[in-house]
Amino acid sequence: MALFDDPDAPKSLTRDSEPEEFFKTNTDKMSDAEKVRMGWGDGVARMVLRFSVHSLAGVYYVWILFLDLISGSYDWILLQLF
Repeated sequence: MALFDDPDAPKSLTRDSEPEEFFKTNTDKMSDAEKVRMGWGDGVARMVLRFSVHSLAGVYYVWILFLDLISGSYDWILLQLF
């Protein structure tokens, strides 16, 4: 559609039309040692969070079972079977 093309319109932004520094992120500026340290920190944080959540869920489950046992209710046995 050469009839409606504006010659003064700015070109679209692509990797080919802009300098390399324009598309750099903060991670690109980091050294490999810093990237590894950041990756290890994220991995350890996720493992600790997952362990903590599962531990709290387990403690809650055992506490509920304990309360059912001391109250004399044996409904939890039926729940375990199904």
